[in-house]
Amino acid sequence: MNIVRPRIPSVLPEHPDLNQQIEEYVYEIEEYTFRQQTITGLQKSQLHISSCSFYKCNLSGGKLPEGRYCDIIFQNCDLSNTDFTGTSFSRVEFIDCKLTGSKLMNCRFNHVLWKNCQAKYTIFSQPTFDKCGFTTCDLQGSMIDKCKCERTIFEESNLRETELYNTYLKNIDLTSCTIEGVKINIPELKGAIVTSSQAIALTHLLGLTIKY
Repeated sequence: MNIVRPRIPSVLPEHPDLNQQIEEYVYEIEEYTFRQQTITGLQKSQLHISSCSFYKCNLSGGKLPEGRYCDIIFQNCDLSNTDFTGTSFSRVEFIDCKLTGSKLMNCRFNHVLWKNCQAKYTIFSQPTFDKCGFTTCDLQGSMIDKCKCERTIFEESNLRETELYNTYLKNIDLTSCTIEGVKINIPELKGAIVTSSQAIALTHLLGLTIKY
């Protein structure tokens, strides 16, 4: 599956003050690089950002609902406990980011990649995934609830104790992931691709005890 990368100009001017850009925001923030900037607890709804890169920025604890992020790279950023409810993400990459405890409810993800991210206890409630991928991510204890996982990839990721209720995993390959203690209903698991050892680990969902 081909996840389209963000379409960002090869050279972007670096803006020294993201906070100023947001305070002066009228329609859209576009075509800037922001480096090592900290704005914790930011509250701004309907923020539209396009063709930008964020490197080592700290936006943790913010409330940024109903935004639109298109052609964005977040690298080594801290987005922990940030509320992105109702936000649309298109051609976005999260690389080596912290997303622990973030709220991504009712979000739309199109061509989005999470790679090497710490995302424990993140809430993905009623999201729509289309051509998305999680690669070497820690999603332990997260909630992926009422999710449409069309063309979604999970690679070498930690799904221990993750809640996947009302999320159908037909044709989703979990063979490279850790899935012990995953919480899911049997009908939603039907059609998922797992290894033989993973299948044994999932027998607790059937109430079975395996005797060796």
